[in-house]
Amino acid sequence: MIAGTAAALGVLIGLLAAPAASADTRPAALPSAVNVITWNICGGLTSCPNSDHPQRKLRELVNRKVDGQKLNVIMMQESCGRLHAAALQKMLGSGWAVQHRVAPLLATGKPAPCAADGGRLDGGVTVAVQKMPGSDFVNDRDASAQSDGWNMTYTPARSDTPKLGTQGAACLEDRGNKLLACTTHLANENADPNAAYRRDSVSSLHQQVKEYQDRGYRTIVGGDFNLEPDDSQIKPMYAGNFEADTDDKCNTAVHWTLGCTSPFGHKYDYIFFSDNGWDLKTGDVIRNGSWRYDYGRLSDHFMLQGAVNPV
Repeated sequence: MIAGTAAALGVLIGLLAAPAASADTRPAALPSAVNVITWNICGGLTSCPNSDHPQRKLRELVNRKVDGQKLNVIMMQESCGRLHAAALQKMLGSGWAVQHRVAPLLATGKPAPCAADGGRLDGGVTVAVQKMPGSDFVNDRDASAQSDGWNMTYTPARSDTPKLGTQGAACLEDRGNKLLACTTHLANENADPNAAYRRDSVSSLHQQVKEYQDRGYRTIVGGDFNLEPDDSQIKPMYAGNFEADTDDKCNTAVHWTLGCTSPFGHKYDYIFFSDNGWDLKTGDVIRNGSWRYDYGRLSDHFMLQGAVNPV
């Protein structure tokens, strides 16, 4: 009896002395699948289709489902603060957090105007995340700074003469569930012919997101990078992340009659999930919806969807 007690006591002391196993402290409040859509809605310019009917774009987006399940994260590019972000918040209701990033113009740093809203200076990108049990949202990286999003570092060469562009990211941090979601829209080749701004912006965004990953956050980054999969400037995003749709080389329709079967179709849109914390469930271009969507009467981009299982 004494020997048995001593043995049991020895086992107990051994357990107490052993180093604790590393535990994942992330909350388990996330749903069994997290469904994400990113879409360049082409909402800011009057030349965009249906720019005078923003609700049509928003309804097309909000009514989407992934594998029959409702969305958890929505990302929009070329969106306007009042026309789209505020309207999206009203449409989604109090069960969602919405963050809009007003984009600085590449050439001047001044706020990007929304021509579709009378030139109102609130053009940019928008991210929305569904609230979950335990959610505690921080709408900007440093709440005390009262910023409206993240900047990305870049020092242009004196020879650079960019004309327009939307650099930066709209991010939502749910510190209660250790989840970070960001969307961005980088300059096109007309504004950034040497891709130098896009290169530095991608590296800067990747580094800032990695800081959260190092703290145990699951991360989701999506948007219109204006870079194709073979471009070297997009490569940093693949370090520590995986893409939702690696086998599709085109998810942008320049015009519905051209689409992705023509040489004029390009892949500019991406959704990246952190390697740690997610398993890919599905990812694909959404090519069908309302007749306006199908025929390119809402945007010159298709939507891109990705779904992951938390692990």
